[in-house]
Amino acid sequence: MFYSTKDPELSVIDPYIARDNRNTEGPEDDRWVMVIKNEMYPDRGGKNLCLVFADKMQGPYETKLGPAIVGAGTDIVDRMGEGPSLIKRGKMWWLYWDAPGSEFSYCLATSPDLVNWTNRSQDMKLPAKSMRHGTVLVVPESAVGFLSR
Repeated sequence: MFYSTKDPELSVIDPYIARDNRNTEGPEDDRWVMVIKNEMYPDRGGKNLCLVFADKMQGPYETKLGPAIVGAGTDIVDRMGEGPSLIKRGKMWWLYWDAPGSEFSYCLATSPDLVNWTNRSQDMKLPAKSMRHGTVLVVPESAVGFLSR
């Protein structure tokens, strides 16, 4: 098993791992961040996305989930959140996820520090009305131009 919470023991799914260079010059304080779905029912504090951290990509990761950042029970799209994708561009984190039954379907929140999050779902333009479990990646502009021809 790659990851399991221990305090308390919870059901978790849909992990996504990203490197956090913490915007410093050297790698000494780099860490890895995993965004993961707390699969417990909302009345037990779940159906949302949380973060855990590690010094190495393969862990060990913290075994206690951080607070819910988006999804059920939060101020950002208070519906089930799942299928996350997390990237860092410059000094800003971009968290994408799907929220079935919400007004957005596919959602976006940004954060400068992985603590304070802003809902940006209303700002997105998507190629489909309803999307599920996507993966976000950075591609060169030349590739985007080639794909749109």
